[in-house]
Amino acid sequence: FYERNRPHIHPPDSVLFVTFRLAGSVPKTLLEQYKAERGWLEHEVGRISRKGDPKPTDVDHLNRLKEFQRIWFGRFEKILDSANDGPMWLAQREIRQVVADKLDEGDKEKYRLDAYSIMSNHVHVVFKPNISERDLSPLGTLKPRFVSTQSTYAEIMQGIKGATARKSNLILQ
Repeated sequence: FYERNRPHIHPPDSVLFVTFRLAGSVPKTLLEQYKAERGWLEHEVGRISRKGDPKPTDVDHLNRLKEFQRIWFGRFEKILDSANDGPMWLAQREIRQVVADKLDEGDKEKYRLDAYSIMSNHVHVVFKPNISERDLSPLGTLKPRFVSTQSTYAEIMQGIKGATARKSNLILQ
């Protein structure tokens, strides 16, 4: 469990499906709409969780949050898959190869790579980090936090995105 913009839970020994995209590949107005709707729903869920036992309307808010996430995932996927403009540098063979090489490079050492697809403006990857419960040591905090000798999801993604962005920016000048 770790927190950046919101909590993330990555159970050890789990397979992850991750989509990452080029900056600017989703219109800003749509991102602002998404953030506003998500913020309101998350506020409602937080308010409900502080009250104690949920009422039927509270359960409805929780279900709406789940449905919201499912619908917006589909919207973003549709926008990314049907893009005709915006940044599409991953369509260039040399840039695409940079990403593919980095994904393959981390395989076995940091994670088991199951599959990936590089599109013109985003990447889908399915992988299992090499982190298991035996690799975790609890930190002495109130929230459940752990440290590990193995690479975490955040470290894996930072390594992939950081290295590929640097190399790609050099190629694109």
